[in-house]
Amino acid sequence: INDCSSTTKYLNLTVVEKKEFSVTYNANGGTGAPSTQTKTYGNDLVLSNQKPSKSGYTFIKWNTKADGTGTSYNSGATYKENADLSLYAIWQQNHTHSYTSSITKAATCSAAGVETFTCSCGDSYTKPIAINPNNHVNTKNVAATASTCTVKGYSAGVYCNDCKQYISGHAEQPLAAHQTTVINAREATYDTNGYTGDTYCTVCKQTLSYGASIPKLTKPNEPTNPTNPTQPATQQQQQQSGNCKYCGGTHTGFPGIIIGFFHSILALFGLRK
Repeated sequence: INDCSSTTKYLNLTVVEKKEFSVTYNANGGTGAPSTQTKTYGNDLVLSNQKPSKSGYTFIKWNTKADGTGTSYNSGATYKENADLSLYAIWQQNHTHSYTSSITKAATCSAAGVETFTCSCGDSYTKPIAINPNNHVNTKNVAATASTCTVKGYSAGVYCNDCKQYISGHAEQPLAAHQTTVINAREATYDTNGYTGDTYCTVCKQTLSYGASIPKLTKPNEPTNPTNPTQPATQQQQQQSGNCKYCGGTHTGFPGIIIGFFHSILALFGLRK
């Protein structure tokens, strides 16, 4: 019988860390992918700036998954992880834009407008529309004003508050006739001349024309002396007219002759009753 004693043995293992890591590129249906890069432990790696190509597509970025749902990296980005990395090209199909235009802000008489162009892909741009002098949007109606003899009036019109001008109507009207009245008129009396009066405008405050003098009135039953109106009538004229020049009465018979003669003398010397 062999007598074997119990013996414990130890195994010494040394873990050797990986010193280098590979970064590989997959064109994912395209061509011209960058060559594999090597990253050393603890050192950053700048990813390749080389971009692959694919007919009808534009390269967008790199991604850790072919369908683009992983972690994305741009060309020339810095990779810091100490691990292998596989990158796939992510593509966007090339698109020919077809834009539809629409007026998003109409041009007016005082402001430019905006026309917007939109593509079905979502891309859009705008361009200005020149001011439209005939598009008045902020207007008001203005009533007519009557003319006077000094100020011309205007017909009714439409005024634009934006471009500050009338866009219709507002035609100048001719001056109106004077509003006249007669002033300074007076009637003639037995002692003073009258006056027909002056024509006066109550609006412009001007005398438009002047009147004429009206002769004094002739007293009732008072004959005139055609040869010398300033001389009293003779007794014969008094008898012919039947009225006394002095008192206006009628003198008949011999006493009437005496009285009439006496009154004629009084009238001759300018004496009045």
